[in-house]
Amino acid sequence: MNKKGFIWLMVGLFIALSMRGELSGKILGNVVVKVIDDETGEGIKGVAVFLGNEISGETDKNGKFVFNNIYPSDYCIRYAAPFPYVAELMKRDKLESPSIDCMTLEEGENKYIVKKLKKGGGVRGKIQLEAVERIDDKTVGITINIYKVEEEGEMYKDPVWKTEGMYEIDAIYGVDEDGEYEILGLPEGKLIIVVRGRMRASYEEEYDFPGKLKIVDIRKEELIENLDFYLEENKEENANLRLTVISSIDNKIFKDVDISVKKIVEIWDKEFSPVVFPTTKWGEGAGILTFVLDPGKYILNICVVKHGLKFGDEIIEGENIDEKDIEVEIIEGLLKEITVYFNIKVDKAG
Repeated sequence: MNKKGFIWLMVGLFIALSMRGELSGKILGNVVVKVIDDETGEGIKGVAVFLGNEISGETDKNGKFVFNNIYPSDYCIRYAAPFPYVAELMKRDKLESPSIDCMTLEEGENKYIVKKLKKGGGVRGKIQLEAVERIDDKTVGITINIYKVEEEGEMYKDPVWKTEGMYEIDAIYGVDEDGEYEILGLPEGKLIIVVRGRMRASYEEEYDFPGKLKIVDIRKEELIENLDFYLEENKEENANLRLTVISSIDNKIFKDVDISVKKIVEIWDKEFSPVVFPTTKWGEGAGILTFVLDPGKYILNICVVKHGLKFGDEIIEGENIDEKDIEVEIIEGLLKEITVYFNIKVDKAG
């Protein structure tokens, strides 16, 4: 064999060994994924399959996709399925979600996974924030929480679909520049949808938009159209609820408070209370708060907070030292004023 042939032989051997993982001392394996309809058992085409954070593919007409030459390790497989299947995993934030499969791939193993997906439905509509156009340079935060309600049990504590964060006005996750949104792959049954917003013009200038709530009944292969939300800015001059949090010992207004506004809704003769507006206020006058809320009954979870760790002037950790739940009813056209007393000195809380 001449020198050139020997070099090409060594290159080929190097590639072959690399593909088997033997140069790293590990023999690679394969993962075969089969995605099928939960009722019919037929394969589902076009399901996006993600192995870990980087490797992805799409199932064929038989619902099959193969990950070849995978390094032995622990992996989680995620799925994002076409409508009407329920597998919108990229929009969920819990690893224990039923649409995520976690596994360990051993050396040289051929792992075979069958995933059953149920059919669900979806919603589509428009989200508008009051007077967003009046500020040119801004970021907008849209939070969408969707809760599943079981007839024989309670509302799921964690949303089955969740997205939140601050985004540029033309890049809101799941919502386009015109405020139109679409959420597919929602499970069948009664769902509570809560949408709230925040607009930031600068670090010091922020505008809150308390949440709006709708109850929907999702059916298989049905897309609910025109499920629109109009969010009003939480302006003091438009407030229909004024809350004062005060010390019964020194009669001072608390400086640091944490409030969760929960709206009471009735489904199947049972009451549920998802959060529609969480807010935290710090500093002088923080214990006087105003809200713009839809008519209805609410639970106010009110916490007075003790300062925790500080980094310069910034509080990076706090501790709730007392809390109360107050039930209120908002009536259209009327201002509700409530004073809540805590048997704690303001200086202790601050």
